Amino acid sequence: MDEKITTVNDCQIIDLPKIVNEKGNLTHVNNGVQVPFDVKRIYYLYDVPGGATRGGHAHKERTEKQ
Repeated sequence: MDEKITTVNDCQIIDLPKIVNEKGNLTHVNNGVQVPFDVKRIYYLYDVPGGATRGGHAHKERTEKQ
């Protein structure tokens, strides 16, 4: 088996999309698109103004592993 070992020397800066919104900005990450590996779910909300509410929606299916 000829597996490549990833080291810190393989690291690189990845530009991620930024969706600008007055309630706060959002960045999403998709498997194999922005990152060359599989992730379950990543999203960042940032620059949210004080007192602002984000989300407020429901997912059809959601499971929590505890």
